[in-house]
Amino acid sequence: SKSSTKLKILCLHGYRQSAKIFRDKTGAFRKKFKSLAEFDFVTAPHPVKSLEDQEVTNPGEQFGWWFSREDGYYKSSHVSELDNGMQESLELIHSHILEHGP
Repeated sequence: SKSSTKLKILCLHGYRQSAKIFRDKTGAFRKKFKSLAEFDFVTAPHPVKSLEDQEVTNPGEQFGWWFSREDGYYKSSHVSELDNGMQESLELIHSHILEHGP
């Protein structure tokens, strides 16, 4: 028998995004699976500074989960033992799950 309970999927955006941006980008995907799943979007707790040489398309909506560099930036190709902000991000996710359920 088919269960009427929907899956609940926690959606964590990428670097320099937010819950709103990620939600907007996944609109077609969510529409296709809305009968099967509920999508729960969370914004990372750390605002990301704009780069001086970069045009910002969404000022004030760019966040990160942690930073791999001392100057407050993250780069996926950057090998680093640094994880500034990771603990705060994990605590935010944990609190969100406690408040909104698994």
